[in-house]
Amino acid sequence: MENAARRRLSVGHVDGVPDDNASAATQEENRGLITALNSETVLQMIGAGDGDRKFSIGSETDQGKTSFAAKSIAQIGDKVDTANLGMGFTCRKGLKPESPNQDSWMIMKVDGNFAIYGVFDGHGRQGHDVSQFVKENLPKLIIKDQRFKTAEMPQMLKDSFKKMQGLIITQDRMKKLSAQLSGTTCTVCVHDLVSNKLTIAHVADSTPAYLHSRTAARLASRPKLLLVTTSQTYQTNEPA
Repeated sequence: MENAARRRLSVGHVDGVPDDNASAATQEENRGLITALNSETVLQMIGAGDGDRKFSIGSETDQGKTSFAAKSIAQIGDKVDTANLGMGFTCRKGLKPESPNQDSWMIMKVDGNFAIYGVFDGHGRQGHDVSQFVKENLPKLIIKDQRFKTAEMPQMLKDSFKKMQGLIITQDRMKKLSAQLSGTTCTVCVHDLVSNKLTIAHVADSTPAYLHSRTAARLASRPKLLLVTTSQTYQTNEPA
């Protein structure tokens, strides 16, 4: 991200979002979309489906300012033991005494075949509000898009990020968010659990990473693991 104006989801320029993004017609369209997104939870949007277990777990904005305190968590849908599902998470406040934990995150099981993971690192005085807004609404944009669960997901994620930018601008103009000097990073992963395929999109410095090992390596007493990010790969011979 060479252009500093595009390092966060905030009020600013994004490729593909026209300069008249804040026009009256666009603002009215965005207000209607925000109202629609707020009218249902993300699991209500998914619907009953095929009976597979569905859940959404994520952070909730709190005003705690104790360093290293764990952030509040909310869960909707089926009750699950995430540890048994191979999922782990933690989110703790940093050292800034003047602000609450500005990070947000979410894990959502859409159906038996797909899951969505997201991390949002807020910055600026109201960064926690921006990250929470994106955490709540970006997954809804994704699952509402007809390209979700198709081969067009990479482009769908790009378009969803751009639409999210427009919604932030609308919220800022409506005085529902303060995003002139605040914003958030955004990292989203759509996990196809059947083909074990990850479709990842991110903006700014919340870089995704995953550990990879070959089947043969897993059988070794000290398997070789690869830590893969979008820009670099690291090797380790430490046990998993």
